[in-house]
Amino acid sequence: MKSNNSLTLPEILGFRGAIIEGTSMPIDRASGKTIKSVTHYFAGFLNQLQSVNGEIVLSKNLDAVGERSIKGNILPEGTQFFVTEIRVTFDTTASVQTNGITTASFGKTAAPEIFRNGELIINQQGDVFRTSGSDITPTKVVSGEDFAFRSVVPFLLRDKTSFSIKAVLAGSAAADQAYKVELRGFEFTDADKAQR
Repeated sequence: MKSNNSLTLPEILGFRGAIIEGTSMPIDRASGKTIKSVTHYFAGFLNQLQSVNGEIVLSKNLDAVGERSIKGNILPEGTQFFVTEIRVTFDTTASVQTNGITTASFGKTAAPEIFRNGELIINQQGDVFRTSGSDITPTKVVSGEDFAFRSVVPFLLRDKTSFSIKAVLAGSAAADQAYKVELRGFEFTDADKAQR
């Protein structure tokens, strides 16, 4: 499946045709799951990752607008997330950590070298995605020319199974290095559990 922003008219019409009367979302008739475009995100500060071995997603975390869009590290029962694109942006301006994560202007500054020279790993009973930090950080972000998501070989995060997103940093992080990891794709939810 292609990225959300590159669907053709026939593909869009196919989704439109999958909407069953009385609902608002397309339903895959074979699986009985609704389909919607979703971008899940996780934000924080690089220097706080050191005490949790680089783990960006922790089971104890609650979803909080501006910080993360998923509660914990397990998708709800009946929900699967098919990831097609990834992006990591930063705000390394002075006082961003003092002011708080919800004040960060992600994409305002380039990625710190400790992230660009490190790795990002997504795991669910084995690595489903692994790449260098420089591969998924926009390279022209400071000039405002490149905020694009990076297309990836699609992978599926399943329900009822813990997953992890881990930043392996190439050195020690300083204060005022805010990050935002965004996973874009398609969420499939059991029709009886989906919001309509």
